[in-house]
Amino acid sequence: MNTATPRPSSRPARTVAAGVTVAQSLALLVLSGFYVVETVRGEAGDQVRSLMSVVLMLLFAGALAFLARALWRRPEAARTPAIVWNALLVPVAWGLFQSGQDVIGAVLLVTSLAAIVAAALAGRGDRGRS
Repeated sequence: MNTATPRPSSRPARTVAAGVTVAQSLALLVLSGFYVVETVRGEAGDQVRSLMSVVLMLLFAGALAFLARALWRRPEAARTPAIVWNALLVPVAWGLFQSGQDVIGAVLLVTSLAAIVAAALAGRGDRGRS
């Protein structure tokens, strides 16, 4: 059993990748809370669609929390899902730019690109860890 610590250069990348993923999970939790409030107040156009959106956001928030934990503990195993997830967010950011939501689009684009780079660098040299 090899208990060697990861190379120091991979630790910041692992921290950034896990941190961005935690932030994404928390953002989905907050957004689902807004949907719940909107539904309870009766302001949602379609109550069932709003509640199903909440369920979907909570599922993704849970999956992202799990991914963040995996990025922190075993980054070599979680790099690909983190890269794929954040690559899928790049077109979402582009759509936000096109709809005039420049600030949200910029935040999403920058954090997604940072997470892609960090996830790609995370876990390098950690292959022997168990």
